[in-house]
Amino acid sequence: MGLTAAELVRGTVELVSLPEALVRLNALVEDPRSTTEQIARVIETDSALTARLLRIVNSPFYGFPSRVESVRQAVSLVGMREIRDLALATVVARVFEGIPPELMDMERFWRHSLLTGLVARELARHRRDGAAESRFVAGLLHDVGKLLLARQLPELARHALARATYERIPLPEAEREALGFDHAEVGGALLEAWRLPEPLVVAARWHHAPELAPDLWREDALVTHVANVMAHRDEPPPAPPQPLLAEDPWGRLGLDEAAADEMLARAAEGLEAARALLFGS
Repeated sequence: MGLTAAELVRGTVELVSLPEALVRLNALVEDPRSTTEQIARVIETDSALTARLLRIVNSPFYGFPSRVESVRQAVSLVGMREIRDLALATVVARVFEGIPPELMDMERFWRHSLLTGLVARELARHRRDGAAESRFVAGLLHDVGKLLLARQLPELARHALARATYERIPLPEAEREALGFDHAEVGGALLEAWRLPEPLVVAARWHHAPELAPDLWREDALVTHVANVMAHRDEPPPAPPQPLLAEDPWGRLGLDEAAADEMLARAAEGLEAARALLFGS
């Protein structure tokens, strides 16, 4: 084709831009001088976002013992970065509204993405790594490059998916042959263009090959990789071949596969409730 993933993103990023409130929120969160009050005021400029966030923090997803009445209270209890991550999780599906069903089964796509996020959250909690919400959002966004491909290069993306499904080859391989790059590279480039934190960018870019991720964020890619592979085990047919696990992910994460299977079961149990919370009106 001659087109690179970065060029594809540069040519389309305005078509899939984040809401202004989230752009401002992200900038504040990355500024160490920002205050809880500033964060809350930006969120409150978007009434729909405010309502969704308060609904989430007052749900069993968090399980606070008393009702959270204000955005400022929510930011104080949950944390600035965690609130930003949750805000991102609630708006990303709306950024890609309108993709025709013949190009992408959106129900199936968000089911897998959400389950990957929930498994990643379980992994983080089991390991006590203090990054449960960041892991959740990384899992939720790991395949976002597929949506951009479906929107901008629909025929080539559909051809790659069909070939992967019926010839039983890995989807990234089929995409690289058809496009010159894969959905992971596109997803990483898009999250970078959105100026999201580097761990989210790296997790999307390298979720199929965590061993190639930069050392500083390799664990982020590895957790998303494992969560993605686990979530694919719960995938209804027809589906492309399940991605293979990287070498010894259990030892590198201090886990065992039996424990991961239990985490997948817990994540699947919470899938419908989480979907209603994040994607409900």
